[in-house]
Amino acid sequence: MDKHKTVLGALFLGLGVMGLIGTFIVLVIFSLGSAAVGAAALHDPEVPFLATLLPAGLGLFIGFMIAVTSIPCLIAGYGLLARKSWGILAGLIVGILSLPHFPMGTAVGIYAIWIYLQPGSSTDGNGVPARL
Repeated sequence: MDKHKTVLGALFLGLGVMGLIGTFIVLVIFSLGSAAVGAAALHDPEVPFLATLLPAGLGLFIGFMIAVTSIPCLIAGYGLLARKSWGILAGLIVGILSLPHFPMGTAVGIYAIWIYLQPGSSTDGNGVPARL
């Protein structure tokens, strides 16, 4: 079971890093969109000032939401790879929370739940939580 938990930790780290890269890409794209609208507003006085801020604000919101969902993946991945006692529970919680993130999050979430449904995955057989 330790091998599966190590693989799950690496998968969580990968999801977290991909999410942070996605955050950066979203911020760049929406910032460029805001600059393009701002440049158009310089040449056309009918474009309202708020229209120049709308793409940047939307990009910040989307980027923030992606980052907020990526950081728990990084924390759970670290906990599982470093064999921390809280990593087991964090992996299960993040696995369940990542189910709606189709397709990668769903696959990793199903894998996490499968690991924790295996006999002896989180206890040592006597009902005592096992340390990784």
